[in-house]
Amino acid sequence: MYIQAGYTPEEAEEKAFTIDFIRRNPEAPDITYSAISNYTEHCEPVSISVSTYYDAWKFCSNIESDGTRGNVKNQYVEYITSLPISFAQQKALWLALKNTTWRDSGTPFA
Repeated sequence: MYIQAGYTPEEAEEKAFTIDFIRRNPEAPDITYSAISNYTEHCEPVSISVSTYYDAWKFCSNIESDGTRGNVKNQYVEYITSLPISFAQQKALWLALKNTTWRDSGTPFA
């Protein structure tokens, strides 16, 4: 179906995976394949709910697009550490959400 619509087999697989995830988790209606992969790798193993991850992902996405609220990395850390979840879960959420160019130094997760 997706291949006929111009998708490569890899793109079709990602699209199908994303659609399936959203069907199973309607609380995350616009989540991306990349975000799902990060959730699966870092958050699912430490029992972070999809809704907690999705809310954090949306919050952090809004920080990224705002650009007027100061240091983005610090805002991620402040948000994550404000959540009522264990430190292990906070660290997993940090790993799932952080910008790939950021180091853990200067955070509680170093």
